[in-house]
Parts: sequence; C-alpha cells; structure tokens
Amino acid sequence: MPRTPSGELTGLEPVEPGPGGIANWRPGHTQPPPPPAPGELNRYVSASAGGKDMFEYGGVLRKP
Repeated sequence: MPRTPSGELTGLEPVEPGPGGIANWRPGHTQPPPPPAPGELNRYVSASAGGKDMFEYGGVLRKP
C-alpha cells in the first residue's frame, strides 16, 4: 500500500517553513554546500529529478 506524506506526519508539528518537496528546496546563500553522498547512496542522489513516479520530501518536525 502506498504511503502518503501526511500519514507519515501524524502526531508531529511542522517547524517553519514546514515539510515540502525537496526538488524545490534551495539553501540559504550563507549555507555551505553539503558533502558528497557516500558511494553506496549515489544511486539515490536526485532520484526524483528524472520523473514523476518518485517524490522526495523533507522538513523539520517536532514531537509536541
């Protein structure tokens, strides 16, 4: 059964700017670039950039 992002967030409160698609995320101008992904994770880097069959979500949430 496919999971939905909202189903994964039950019981958590989003912290601004809230959860969203990471394809649209842009770092602040003062933030240094992230380190390269470890070799075993390279196949997942930008996995959602090639199509609409996979979505990557990110955000900061807290447990009240």
